[in-house]
Amino acid sequence: MGASDVEKAYRVRWQIEIIFKSWKSHFNIQRIIHSQCQNKARVKCVIYLVLLFITLFQTKLYNYFKKRIREKYSQYISLLKLAKFVANHMEVVLERKSNELEKYILKYCCYETRKDRVNIEQAYDCSTC
Repeated sequence: MGASDVEKAYRVRWQIEIIFKSWKSHFNIQRIIHSQCQNKARVKCVIYLVLLFITLFQTKLYNYFKKRIREKYSQYISLLKLAKFVANHMEVVLERKSNELEKYILKYCCYETRKDRVNIEQAYDCSTC
């Protein structure tokens, strides 16, 4: 295994860490489950519902807008910023049409443009060039 392989493996590992951080930080199960709750079935149900929501968020919302914003505006969406936006503005996400929601995502959820380094999405784009 060469240095290039180690770098690729580290990028994938780091992306996994970011995914879990977004789930833990912004889709906070502790807020949903009351600290005094002793009903195992209720706790399991809440955990499964949160995991289902996270799966739908990741596979549908994030992947859809990631592709759309990239193709249409040449911008990259931050998973952490999008997770935070969705967690804090669920009513906006549920009430808006996709083109209206796209405007919010462009404003609040994209990576900043930097000349000194690339974000993880840019690194993946560059590695496929």
